[in-house]
Amino acid sequence: DQTNGYNTKLAYTCEDGDLTTQIAEKFPIARVGHVLYWANNAVGAMLGTSSWAAFSGANFGGALPFATISHGDRSANIALSGGYGAVWIDDDVDGRALTSIAGMIKIGPKISLVFDSFIVLPAKSDFVTETYTDYVYNNQTGLYDEVQVTQTVERKKPGLGLFIPGIRWHQEEGKAFQFGFTGVATGGELLPVPIPMVQWYRRI
Repeated sequence: DQTNGYNTKLAYTCEDGDLTTQIAEKFPIARVGHVLYWANNAVGAMLGTSSWAAFSGANFGGALPFATISHGDRSANIALSGGYGAVWIDDDVDGRALTSIAGMIKIGPKISLVFDSFIVLPAKSDFVTETYTDYVYNNQTGLYDEVQVTQTVERKKPGLGLFIPGIRWHQEEGKAFQFGFTGVATGGELLPVPIPMVQWYRRI
């Protein structure tokens, strides 16, 4: 019998990422971690702040932690991503859950159909109270009086989706050219963007 040194006896030799094991010879676990066999997994984060480039003294920035799981190879693959994007301006912080579906499939030796997306999920509306100064005409004095106006407004947070189909030309190893268009889905409508999206890929 083979063992991995952690009081775990292997039911048989692990090959091709199949991790079927028997823990302590008593608790059989079928295909433990088998998702690692057919999928690639990744986690990451992006963070940016205004730093020295801030204008008018405003402090703003954003953060996006995310996770991705993908399946396939260079001929055909699909990737699902999810995360949470947060944006702040001074003390005002707002965030929303994000998701993405992307994939590609080769239709020729150097040509692939590709698809990418960026989806902001809808969130519950909140209410914000605002106070501002207004000037109201006084018929008795013929002058404008300064008054303070306070109002509560609803801040809606509808969903938003960007869908980007395209064609990729694999010119050579580490070098590709991509052409496509973007559609924006919001408010129950799908609006095409008439400006094409052109991208170049270069391995550094």
